[in-house]
Amino acid sequence: MSLSKSLYNKQLRKQKRQAKAFPDFARVNSILVLFESDKAEANLEIQKILRQLFHEGKSVEAIGYLPKRESITAKSEHYRIFDKNDFSLLWKPDKAIRNHLQKRHYDLLIDLTLRPILPLQYIALMADAGFKTGRQTEAPYLYDFMIQLQGTEDARYLYEQIRYYLELIKTQDI
Repeated sequence: MSLSKSLYNKQLRKQKRQAKAFPDFARVNSILVLFESDKAEANLEIQKILRQLFHEGKSVEAIGYLPKRESITAKSEHYRIFDKNDFSLLWKPDKAIRNHLQKRHYDLLIDLTLRPILPLQYIALMADAGFKTGRQTEAPYLYDFMIQLQGTEDARYLYEQIRYYLELIKTQDI
């Protein structure tokens, strides 16, 4: 195991996360979506998901990661694609990203990455979200709710599965 992964696991174990609430998807207002950007930075499926959530009245913020030197997509308040320059040598987010995450609270974090991406795992760890969900990972667990994938699925499939199960939940909590 690499040093950066070991340090991440140590920080994750220290957190001792417990879900603040189990969300009723209809009552969720703010959502943070994490994703791995495609090389062209078009992210058409992610864009469709974000538009769908926006049209449902959700406040949506999306953070993507592209493993190259410099992203060409302009960063806005609600949509960012970060690259290697935005992280330390150990893959921790730079101060601007950490400050941004500390200023916001999300009802729900949805991680649509299909493989472990340490920079996005750090963002998921640092984000203040009442409930965190994504694909099943190795222990220690970062998410409150996980979907097990077989390996041939895409981000759209993961989103649809997460959404299906969250819509089944009817609760008074957010």
